Amino acid sequence: MQNEDVLARIHMDAVLSNFEILTREDAEAFSIAKGWNGSIFFMVGIKGPRATLEMKHGDIRVGPGKAGKPDIILFFPTARILNNLFTGAGSGFPIPLKAKEWRPS
Repeated sequence: MQNEDVLARIHMDAVLSNFEILTREDAEAFSIAKGWNGSIFFMVGIKGPRATLEMKHGDIRVGPGKAGKPDIILFFPTARILNNLFTGAGSGFPIPLKAKEWRPS
């Protein structure tokens, strides 16, 4: 039996942070990311993990908690729903609490 809360924290802390490395090491990923500027705040439940993914001119940073005023806020009611999104198993749809239209430049 897996602990959904622990797995959600791993996804938020370890998996999201790989985007930072990906855009530094892969020219194609950098090319895609450089057209997006803004931030996405991920939050799980009332007391679950939170992380902000910030993109600016191809540079991606991921940090714990809420940073600044995010352009998009994605709320996952349970850790399992977040985990499903990352694993592709089951329903993994967040509830968008705030959404700004983004268009790549």
